[in-house]
Amino acid sequence: MAVNYWRYGSVLDNQIERIAGNFYGFDYYRMCPNKVKITRRLRNAVEDIESGVVLRGDHAAPFRLVYGLLQEQGAVKVA
Repeated sequence: MAVNYWRYGSVLDNQIERIAGNFYGFDYYRMCPNKVKITRRLRNAVEDIESGVVLRGDHAAPFRLVYGLLQEQGAVKVA
């Protein structure tokens, strides 16, 4: 979702629904059978991506690495 946002400027609702389906569906044996809960968590993650929270803090090193690689290649639409 972060790469989609950085490259294209948004994360579409159908992308969130498709990803959520992986968790509440049988792709991962109904890892989280509560569709509302997993969709809410994904939407919260999108908010963190849009606000830049995902790039801050010690846990964010992998996100910063990917963002930096995209920047180097001129593939970042959203600054």
